[in-house]
Amino acid sequence: MIKFFYLVLFWTTLLYACFTPKVLADEDEMTTSMAEIKAVYLIHLSEFTSWSEEKMRTPFFSICISAESELKQPLEEIQGRYVKNKPLKIQLISTTSHPNQCHILYVDIFNKTFFEQQKTTPILTISSEANFLQDGGIIQYYTDNDKVKMRVNLKAMTKAKLSISSKLLRLMNSSP
Repeated sequence: MIKFFYLVLFWTTLLYACFTPKVLADEDEMTTSMAEIKAVYLIHLSEFTSWSEEKMRTPFFSICISAESELKQPLEEIQGRYVKNKPLKIQLISTTSHPNQCHILYVDIFNKTFFEQQKTTPILTISSEANFLQDGGIIQYYTDNDKVKMRVNLKAMTKAKLSISSKLLRLMNSSP
């Protein structure tokens, strides 16, 4: 029943984000709303992604972001809510951190050296950065007509030993 609720909530959010008319707002307001949409997508992606039993043994469901991340405020507002039956924990990391406890890593500023270390770990990597998928990232946010959309790198997803619901994958553009 709970999964059904999340499924309905996800589809409602997705349809709203995809089909709402363009909002006339100044650039700061538009940036804030895009960050909020990306944060909502992050949470919903977690519901449709499967990690290994070992990875899910942690007491928290962790989303790692940089301290300067555009998603910091929207995610901190929902910290403590439950994701996959675990309290959500937002961890602020730097390029010298080891995000081994992270389930999701949102990359704002692409640091290739740091990112190379994360490719084979069971962490769902997400970014809005150009060339993120070509460099081994799993999900890339992009905007099309002021709407947030997603691309997926299936090869990187398999390498990280993650699986994403086929229903969700049909909504994403696939990248080699």
